[in-house]
Amino acid sequence: MIDITFSNEEVSSLKEFYKSELEKAINRVSDIKEMISKLDGKLKSEPKKRGLKAKATTTAKKTATKAVKSTSSTGKRRGRPAKVKVEESAVAE
Repeated sequence: MIDITFSNEEVSSLKEFYKSELEKAINRVSDIKEMISKLDGKLKSEPKKRGLKAKATTTAKKTATKAVKSTSSTGKRRGRPAKVKVEESAVAE
Protein backbone atom coordinates (compact mmCIF):
# COMPACT_ATOMS: atom_id res chain seq x y z
CA MET A 1 0.00 0.00 0.00
CA ILE A 2 1.18 3.51 -0.77
CA ASP A 3 1.92 5.94 2.05
CA ILE A 4 0.58 9.45 1.54
CA THR A 5 2.11 12.34 3.38
CA PHE A 6 0.09 15.43 4.23
CA SER A 7 1.11 18.77 5.56
CA ASN A 8 -0.22 19.96 8.92
CA GLU A 9 -2.65 22.33 7.21
CA GLU A 10 -4.04 19.57 4.99
CA VAL A 11 -4.47 17.24 7.97
CA SER A 12 -6.34 19.89 9.96
CA SER A 13 -8.63 20.75 7.03
CA LEU A 14 -9.35 17.05 6.46
CA LYS A 15 -10.18 16.61 10.16
CA GLU A 16 -12.57 19.57 10.06
CA PHE A 17 -14.21 18.23 6.91
CA TYR A 18 -14.77 14.74 8.33
CA LYS A 19 -15.99 16.13 11.67
CA SER A 20 -18.60 18.20 9.85
CA GLU A 21 -19.61 15.15 7.80
CA LEU A 22 -19.92 13.12 11.00
CA GLU A 23 -22.17 15.81 12.52
CA LYS A 24 -24.39 15.83 9.44
CA ALA A 25 -24.68 12.04 9.52
CA ILE A 26 -25.51 11.99 13.25
CA ASN A 27 -28.19 14.66 12.75
CA ARG A 28 -29.64 12.73 9.84
CA VAL A 29 -29.79 9.52 11.87
CA SER A 30 -31.49 11.29 14.78
CA ASP A 31 -34.06 12.79 12.37
CA ILE A 32 -34.76 9.34 10.95
CA LYS A 33 -35.18 7.84 14.42
CA GLU A 34 -37.54 10.65 15.38
CA MET A 35 -39.65 10.08 12.25
CA ILE A 36 -39.84 6.35 12.97
CA SER A 37 -40.99 7.03 16.53
CA LYS A 38 -43.67 9.43 15.22
CA LEU A 39 -44.90 6.83 12.75
CA ASP A 40 -44.99 4.16 15.45
CA GLY A 41 -47.15 6.44 17.55
CA LYS A 42 -49.60 6.94 14.68
CA LEU A 43 -49.95 3.22 14.16
CA LYS A 44 -50.91 2.69 17.78
CA SER A 45 -53.59 5.37 17.99
CA GLU A 46 -55.28 6.03 14.67
CA PRO A 47 -57.78 8.90 14.74
CA LYS A 48 -61.45 7.94 14.64
CA LYS A 49 -63.27 8.48 11.38
CA ARG A 50 -65.88 11.20 11.54
CA GLY A 51 -69.30 11.29 10.03
CA LEU A 52 -72.15 8.87 9.64
CA LYS A 53 -71.55 5.29 8.66
CA ALA A 54 -73.05 4.16 5.37
CA LYS A 55 -76.02 1.87 5.67
CA ALA A 56 -75.84 -1.35 3.67
CA THR A 57 -79.53 -1.24 2.72
CA THR A 58 -79.38 2.18 1.09
CA THR A 59 -76.39 1.29 -1.05
CA ALA A 60 -78.08 -1.93 -2.15
CA LYS A 61 -81.23 -0.03 -3.13
CA LYS A 62 -79.25 2.53 -5.14
CA THR A 63 -77.41 -0.12 -7.12
CA ALA A 64 -80.68 -1.97 -7.78
CA THR A 65 -82.37 1.16 -9.15
CA LYS A 66 -79.37 1.92 -11.36
CA ALA A 67 -79.54 -1.57 -12.81
CA VAL A 68 -83.24 -1.18 -13.59
CA LYS A 69 -82.72 2.20 -15.25
CA SER A 70 -79.91 0.94 -17.45
CA THR A 71 -81.90 -2.07 -18.67
CA SER A 72 -85.03 -0.09 -19.57
CA SER A 73 -84.55 1.54 -22.95
CA THR A 74 -86.46 4.73 -23.71
CA GLY A 75 -84.77 5.36 -27.03
CA LYS A 76 -83.09 8.54 -25.87
CA ARG A 77 -79.37 9.01 -25.95
CA ARG A 78 -77.35 10.75 -23.34
CA GLY A 79 -75.64 14.03 -24.10
CA ARG A 80 -76.28 16.94 -26.38
CA PRO A 81 -78.87 16.45 -29.12
CA ALA A 82 -77.63 16.27 -32.72
CA LYS A 83 -77.82 19.37 -34.90
CA VAL A 84 -80.64 19.47 -37.43
CA LYS A 85 -79.33 19.81 -40.97
CA VAL A 86 -80.89 22.67 -42.93
CA GLU A 87 -81.13 22.48 -46.72
CA GLU A 88 -79.37 25.17 -48.75
CA SER A 89 -82.48 26.19 -50.66
CA ALA A 90 -84.39 26.94 -47.46
CA VAL A 91 -81.58 29.17 -46.21
CA ALA A 92 -81.34 31.17 -49.48
CA GLU A 93 -85.00 32.28 -49.37
